Amino acid sequence: MADHIAPSLKPVYQKLTGITNDLDTLKKRGNYSSSDLEPIQDRLREVDEIYVDGKFVVGGNEVPAGQAVLAEMLNDAHGLLDDLQDALPE
Repeated sequence: MADHIAPSLKPVYQKLTGITNDLDTLKKRGNYSSSDLEPIQDRLREVDEIYVDGKFVVGGNEVPAGQAVLAEMLNDAHGLLDDLQDALPE
């Protein structure tokens, strides 16, 4: 999957991979709190900030290859985060 991502977007790919891995770990562990989710939310928010108008833009107007892969990863990470937040006790 990473083969289809432009070098300029590799850091975003690595960040999303790390976020997803951390969320998966929490899900498997099952015993987590909102304070466990907060740093992951912050990292996800950083990625959201460079996702503008449905694309990851780096270096001005450049729209590098790998948009679909990263957009899917971003959506999956948000979905997993939402699931974990929904499972928190009120």
